[in-house]
Amino acid sequence: QGVGGGKMLERKMSLESDRSFGLRGDSFDGSLPGSLPTGHSLARGRTLSESSSVGSIWDLPPDNTSSTEGTDTAETRALFKEFFKDFKGKEKGGFGAARDYARDCLDTVPEAMHWRVLLELADLSKRENRLDDARALFKLVNEVQPAGHQGWLEYAKMEEECGELSECQRILTMAVRACPGNESLLLKGVKLCEKMGHLEKGRTLLGRMRGVALEKGWRVILEGAMMESRAGNEAVARSVFGYLLSQVPWHGPVFSEAVRFEERCGDDQRASELVAAGLASIPRHAPLWFSCMRLHERAGEIAKARQAASDAVGNVSREIVWKVFFEAAQMEMRLGQYSSARSAYAESARRCPGNLCWKVFVGGARCDLVAGRVPQARDALGRALSVAPRRMVPCVMIELSRLEEYVGDRQAAREVLLRARGEGGDAWKTYLESVQME
Repeated sequence: QGVGGGKMLERKMSLESDRSFGLRGDSFDGSLPGSLPTGHSLARGRTLSESSSVGSIWDLPPDNTSSTEGTDTAETRALFKEFFKDFKGKEKGGFGAARDYARDCLDTVPEAMHWRVLLELADLSKRENRLDDARALFKLVNEVQPAGHQGWLEYAKMEEECGELSECQRILTMAVRACPGNESLLLKGVKLCEKMGHLEKGRTLLGRMRGVALEKGWRVILEGAMMESRAGNEAVARSVFGYLLSQVPWHGPVFSEAVRFEERCGDDQRASELVAAGLASIPRHAPLWFSCMRLHERAGEIAKARQAASDAVGNVSREIVWKVFFEAAQMEMRLGQYSSARSAYAESARRCPGNLCWKVFVGGARCDLVAGRVPQARDALGRALSVAPRRMVPCVMIELSRLEEYVGDRQAAREVLLRARGEGGDAWKTYLESVQME
């Protein structure tokens, strides 16, 4: 059957109780979401069933209460908004000015706002590479407001960025105790466990989702399915994807990740059926249209791929239409239809937000270069340089150096890379490019 329609394949997929993250109590008959009742009334407000198969590896109590971060009044929100604006302005005067301003504000703002001020000061210290100060401030934030997940999360992120994975894990352990059921912390914990190779600890965290409403916890369960798929446990991953597809089919990322999973498994037929079911349920979810185009192209159904691109324009949000034309242009490039690709790039540039136009011009330059239109490619890169944000200028200049290398002028390519190093932004990439060219 084609991606755009056809009878849905039905499979029986039993949940494996020893690794199902506590989902055993809910059955799944294997049918795709296209057969669900209109309105998806099946699972609104449902919770994950209890499971006794999860060990307490992180020594976490089975507490399903929701964390509270304090109730901000309209007055404190307005005060913090004013503080944040002034604080950002003080940053332009240097770290010392911003730090002193924040310290002075602690004497004047309400006590309920102290943790937010301290959190901004901790984030500034981190960005200024004052890591010891940042650690002390994050600890203070979490002492003042232990139920506020932002402090724990930012502290854990900083330690992970510094390579202190064990410390990051310790912080997250305390965080999930202080903020039980918080989605952001659980997501971070599961990802960290996978990064460290502690899959059983990740499954333990996922087991804490029992009793949590699916509408609040589906992202964590989805991350668990992705973790299992990356670990090679295809049967478990497929079961959990199936569970989510049957219970919360109105969330586009569930379909998108399930499609990508089936593609990685080499089952394009199953992926196509999931795309069809997803588009029938949530036609405004752009990633499903991109998957539809990709699957048709891979199957050699070029006319259907082009029709999918045309249908996507009429369904996705107006802000994403440029991306549809961009994907269509890249498809035409792969097919060797450079004239069609240029037309699609032109339409993408016309609809693209100003801060992203440089990407479209770079894509058009690559198309012209492959087609042998070197002067036009140079013009396109020149336009990209004129509209690119400053931090992205080195990326555009790298493309220009590659063009010069492609036409055989290596000296010109070297000169472009040398100029790019003084542009700021991702200038480190220019050094890597120089090494690769030499």
